[in-house]
Parts: sequence; structure tokens; C-alpha cells
Amino acid sequence: MAIVSDGRYVVPMGEGDLGIVGKVLEKIRRPLRNLLSERLSYGTSPIYAALILGERQGLTSELRKPFDRSGVGHIMAVSGLHLGLVAWLFCMMSRWVLSFSYRLTLMTDIRKVAAILTIVPVVTYGVITGLQVSTQRAMIMVLVFLWSVIIGKEKDVWSSLCLAALIILALMGNSLFTVSFQLSFTAVAGILWLAPLILSRIQSVKLGTESLARNRVLRTMVTYSTGLIAVTTAAAVVTIPLIAFHFHRFPLVGLAANITVVPIIGLWVIPLGLVSCIALPFSSILAGFLLSLGESGLNLAVSLVKFWSGIPWASLWVIRPNWLEILLLYGLLFLGLNFFRARGYRLLLLVVVILICTDTGYWIYHTRFNSNLRVTILDAGRGDVAFIQFPGHERMLIARNAFGHGGFNLGQGVIGPYLWQEKIRRIDYLFLASPYGQQTDRVQFMINTFHPKEVLSSLPTERTIGGAQIKGDMDEGITLSCRGWSFYFCDREVQIGKGKMGRGESSALYLITKDKMAHHSPAQVLSISETGAITIAVDSKGSLSLRGFLKKNLP
Repeated sequence: MAIVSDGRYVVPMGEGDLGIVGKVLEKIRRPLRNLLSERLSYGTSPIYAALILGERQGLTSELRKPFDRSGVGHIMAVSGLHLGLVAWLFCMMSRWVLSFSYRLTLMTDIRKVAAILTIVPVVTYGVITGLQVSTQRAMIMVLVFLWSVIIGKEKDVWSSLCLAALIILALMGNSLFTVSFQLSFTAVAGILWLAPLILSRIQSVKLGTESLARNRVLRTMVTYSTGLIAVTTAAAVVTIPLIAFHFHRFPLVGLAANITVVPIIGLWVIPLGLVSCIALPFSSILAGFLLSLGESGLNLAVSLVKFWSGIPWASLWVIRPNWLEILLLYGLLFLGLNFFRARGYRLLLLVVVILICTDTGYWIYHTRFNSNLRVTILDAGRGDVAFIQFPGHERMLIARNAFGHGGFNLGQGVIGPYLWQEKIRRIDYLFLASPYGQQTDRVQFMINTFHPKEVLSSLPTERTIGGAQIKGDMDEGITLSCRGWSFYFCDREVQIGKGKMGRGESSALYLITKDKMAHHSPAQVLSISETGAITIAVDSKGSLSLRGFLKKNLP
């Protein structure tokens, strides 16, 4: 069972009723899909289908992993990058073809004519990819920028960006809270603001100026390369806080990977893929030949992705910043770049630095010097997961049935994000049902990411950690005692009470269950399915408080 906040995320399986438009699109896409599956290898066919048709169901986790690790996973989803490259490529080609007509260049502005002609391939590409929500947003952005060229307002790029955002939000109001909207507009805004500054710094370094002036090809290559570096660097820098917020990771090789992979995808793989789709109705042989040329470029891009992702330090898992911290980081970037412009900027920068230091100090105290005992019962589906923060700084993770081979990856999808949100990058004890569980990849992910100093399967004798006493195993249950309160962790429930707790004891005051069910116990029953993750805190005076993720104030 799964719960989603928006019904549009639910995709019906089977043919169903596609409607007239859907049937026409499927009639167009079916031969293209067959062409990709017949002419391409098993490893490249799913990637090409994602790039050209927007169909990502063939992308396995193994195929996506090196792309995500190297920071180029965004190319797997049709977005502003793909449509922007298509628009730029066709606009340049149209201008080049139109420039051969001397009469046409005198009669009209060929830039506007090229922009009008570019609308057709942009809309066609968007329709072929299925007009998914992210594709619709990207297409609106590109069409707004093309329209600004047509009406002669191409220099007013900020107004065009704001107009595109207003149109998208007017059509799809909830887009503001989606990852693709935030990353797309933040990246474009960063390119418009930061790329010219980076480009000016690069161009200020004059190397081989005379030779560049004489060699037109070399000058074009240098101009393109510096522009690509400036654009990629600007987009990468301004999206770091949002990537950390949504994906909890920072690809250290992301800049180098994007500079080497994106040009191959945008100028080689996607154009040849689109041209092969156009040629298919006329000649399947020509379409297959063009697609094979595109596949060679895709193989080169995949090889580069595997090279960058194979570097041991290619990607780091990072703590998750909250929205206040994201604003402070952007303020630090903006004010830092304008440090020498005016005294007011320097004063504001000082305020931002003080706020960042205050926030850092708060989290250091919260995670390492807090005197409370905090026990969090996570909503982990069929698995039983409890995270214990002992008084002081030591932490223990108790996990039962959480790191199996099949199904959802709880470590990377639930446990890890919770720890990163709490600004925790290390746990001291990892308590598993069996020592053999260390052999699974998912347990190794937890060990390699959070570096526990001890992996336990049982505590036959009582151990004192941070003033709390803990003992037991997964079969008999684990008992935790601190400041007059006892916690008993057993199969699919946690009992909380005064005095001795354990198997056969019935002195529980609170009973936290995995599922909503009837209990004959006099204890207060709380179901995680209704409250979300529950955090129980015991302060230095022995007072107990409970807080749920969905229901903040619990009895």
C-alpha cells in the first residue's frame, strides 16, 4: 500500500482509455519505440527511450546509479535542458540556412524567422515525449523565450523568466512545490545572473590571443567551451542547496561530468535520435543508420559517466538543510559576490554569517550535547526501526526486517533521509536481527554512510550508554531504561511504562503499534499509520513527552 498527496502521481496500469489525443500519440510513438528496441543494444535502448520518448520505465536502478552518483542524472528526464538544446540547435540551423538568402536577410530579421520556425520542433519534441508535467513546464519556458525573440525583447531575459513562471503556476499551481520546477527555474536564474560574471573572469585570462584571432575554428571552439563552462558552473553552484535538500547528496565530480557528458548528449545523441525519428516514415534503413551513429555517442557518454562515477569520492551524502538555511546560503552567495560594491552589502553579509554560526551552534548542541533521551519510532512499512539518541551524543539504530533484498530500500529512502534531516551523519551502534545481515548491500550502505563503531545482534548483559541501561535481542525483545521510564522494543510494537518492562510484563502506559488494531491493554494505544513517526523524549527531570510527525501533540 502507498499514500500519495496528489492523485496525478497514480498511473493506471494496462491500456485503458487513452482518448483521441492519447491514441494519436501512441500511434506515433509505437513505431519509434520499436525502432529503439530493435536497433539498439540492451544497455542503451532504455536510455535512448528516456531521452527521445520520455519513457523511463526501462531504466533500472543499476542503469541510473552511475548517472545519479556523477551528478548527471537530470539528463535522464526530459526537462529544460533537452528542450533548450533542441531549441538552440534548430534555431542555429535555421539562421544558418536562412542566411544564404541575401534578399531574405535584407527584407526581414532572420533571427525572428528562425525563432518562429523553431517553435515547430520544440512542440513536436514535447508531444513525442508524452507531454509529461515536467516536459510541459520546460516547453512553456522555451516557448516564452522564443516569443521574446520574436517581439524583440530577447534582452529582457528576467521578464521572460518571470512570465514563464507565472504561466506555469497559473496552469499548474502546485508546480511551485515540485523538485523539477524549483531546480529548473533556480538553474536558469543562476545562469542569467552568475554565468556572465564567470565568463568575464574566464575571458580576462588572455592566452594565445593572436593565434585565436587568426584561427576562426579555434576561436569558435574556445568561445563555446568557455560558455559551456560558465553556464554549467553557474547552474551547478546555485542548485547545490536544493540538491542537498531534495536528494541529500553532493556530487563532487558533477561539474566535470556535466561539462564532458552534456555536450555529447545535447549535440550528438539527441539530435541524431530526433532526426532518425523524422526519417523513419521515409526510410527505416536511414533511420537505423542515424540511430546507430547516435548510439555510438551515447556509448561514449555512458563510458564517461561510469568513469566519473567510479571515482571513490565522486559523490557525498550530506545533511539536509531546512528552508531557512537554504535562504541563508543563497544570501551568503549573493552578498559574498557583491562584497566590494557597497557598505550595506558587507553589513548584511555580517548578519548572515552570524545567523549561520548561530544555526550551526544550535544543531551542534541539539545533536551532541542534549541531555534528553530521545527515541524515535520510524514509519518503515514492514520493517521495525527505532532510533535512540542517548543523553549526550551517542546514538543507536535498532532495525528489524529493514534491509532485505527486495522491495523498497528503507535505508536510502527512509532511515537515511530522517538522519540527514536531523543533521546526523554518524551513528554509534547499529542493532540488527542477525549478524549475517551485514552481508547485504543495503546494510553495507548504512555502514559505509553512517560509520557505526559497533554492529550488534544482541546485548546479553546490560550495558550503560549515556546514563541509560539497555539489554536484550530481537527475539526476546530489547529493554531500555532511563530516569524511571522503560521502553520495551518487540515485534511491531513498542511499550512504554514505569518500572520493569519486558516479555510478559503488562505495566505499559503507552503502546506504539505498527498497524491500527484493537488492543485489550489499558495502555494508551498510538498507531504509526495514523500519527507518522513518533518521537518520545525524557528530559533531565524524568518528564516524558510524545510528538508525532502527522499529529504534533500526542497525549
